[in-house]
Amino acid sequence: MRFSTRIAAVRSLRVAVAMLLLAGFAHFHPAAAATLTDFDRGYDAYRSQDYGNALRWFVIAANRGDTAAQNLIGEMYARGEALEQNDVEALRWFHRAAEQRNPAAETNLGIAYREGYGVAPDYQQAYAWLKRAADVRHPAAYYHLGIMYEHGMLVSEDEEYWIDLYEDAAEAGYGPAEARLGHMYESGVGVGRDLDDAVYWYQKAAAHGQTTAQISLAMLYLSGEGVGADPVQAHAWLSVASFLGNRGATSLILDLTKQLTVEQVDKSQALASDMLAKIFAPASESGGQQR
Repeated sequence: MRFSTRIAAVRSLRVAVAMLLLAGFAHFHPAAAATLTDFDRGYDAYRSQDYGNALRWFVIAANRGDTAAQNLIGEMYARGEALEQNDVEALRWFHRAAEQRNPAAETNLGIAYREGYGVAPDYQQAYAWLKRAADVRHPAAYYHLGIMYEHGMLVSEDEEYWIDLYEDAAEAGYGPAEARLGHMYESGVGVGRDLDDAVYWYQKAAAHGQTTAQISLAMLYLSGEGVGADPVQAHAWLSVASFLGNRGATSLILDLTKQLTVEQVDKSQALASDMLAKIFAPASESGGQQR
């Protein structure tokens, strides 16, 4: 009975979020639609996971010289969205946009050279591209440059500097950096252990859709470390992480649900629906970061 209740609740959550997303994209006035650029149309489709139409509009915009569209086509190749996953093609699109000084593409290119996606690993190229993007204060570049410093890739390991880079990225609202700082403060790696700071950064990252931070936050709510013990909040964050595709969260929910009442599960799903609505809200409404 409890399991079937959970399935029904999760289905209700998915329906509720789908309706919120549709409402978010339907609230534009018809007159405003006429002013949308090709990139805007593509990005609206992309946010609603209509990848086929997103790609169509991005290609039109890219062929007109839109570097943001060129970069996102590269990301779609890298993730296999509406296209067969292809790191070499992703790299080609990243190069096309990066050579016109698009900082997001410069960052993606730096990551590709650092990790060897579609090309042999080359730390010199990785550092050069990431540094170019960091020089114009691109948050993701700070974070990925910090990884190179932390792990001594080409550059000398400098603990204070890589922590500074992570903090700069996190303070600019870059989710992966926020999640990393949360973990550092929880574990005491590189910084003094401070659960208040860990919770602060996990909450920031969780609100930006970082599923690892959502799970870490849920675990703290279960243990009562740094926050008051609250299994309903824990269940809600695990539900959000599961909805966003984290399989580890799904298995954790099954165990936690057995310990909750039907009323607690219902309350959790209502909270999770609100959390997801905020995560998926347009940047102008949520205060979220730009891509």
